[in-house]
Amino acid sequence: MRALLCLVLSWSCPPAVVAAGVALWDALPAIDVTHLQDANTGEQACPLCRHGYDAGGFVASTQRGAIALRSGRRVTASAVSRITGRERVVGLPCEGCEAVFQGIPANPGPVSRIATEHDAGDRLLLTGTVRNLAGKPQANIVVYTYQTDARGRYPSGPGLSGAAARHGRLRAWARTDASGRYTFTTVRPGAYPDRTTPAHIHLHVIEPGRCTYYLGDVLFAGDPRLSSSLRARDAGAHGGPGIVQLSGDGRDGWRAIRDIHLGRNVSGYAACSG
Repeated sequence: MRALLCLVLSWSCPPAVVAAGVALWDALPAIDVTHLQDANTGEQACPLCRHGYDAGGFVASTQRGAIALRSGRRVTASAVSRITGRERVVGLPCEGCEAVFQGIPANPGPVSRIATEHDAGDRLLLTGTVRNLAGKPQANIVVYTYQTDARGRYPSGPGLSGAAARHGRLRAWARTDASGRYTFTTVRPGAYPDRTTPAHIHLHVIEPGRCTYYLGDVLFAGDPRLSSSLRARDAGAHGGPGIVQLSGDGRDGWRAIRDIHLGRNVSGYAACSG
């Protein structure tokens, strides 16, 4: 990284400025610099730096080689906020993973609505915290979800095609806030008609600029269709266990918490950092 700093500065800086910048770098060994950002445009100034930045990052201006270096906390790859649409799919197989990018809002917020107030069914608030494998809450992670309506069907909607059409109109995205929290408001899904599959909500994760993968299903602990084999399999679910306890009631609304641990039990997750 020190060599990269020298290269960036040497494009437009006289030797004295380069030497001063490198000396400043060497004086701050605790800073983990993972991204070079153009201070004027906000765009990446280094094509090799793929994993984002935050307020504690290194800022390199392309005008006259001006630099600024501020100390801050370690930047992890999950701090990236820009979704490229070319994130690597891991945790295969992942049927319909392309749908996570179809119709995605430009800037989803931490609270999102799946079902509208006109959709029949008991109200449900699904929320959780996204953490990395070390247990630290992660901001700017996008959680994508889709589900059946109260009758157990995926209702169609205008403008949907391909995998998105199969997911139906009850789908939404939420980006985690600074505390790693996400929230969806919806209705409690119904089970598929004439099948033994428990009622569920599908969840995917997008780690912007890195990868995307299917988490599996949010399942409800009291569902009589929830077999012992499904309960046993849930221990190895992507992102951690997906069986949730419901609180509340059908009159005032249900509440469920599904926390997510990025990469847990996800095959091929090491490729997300490559």
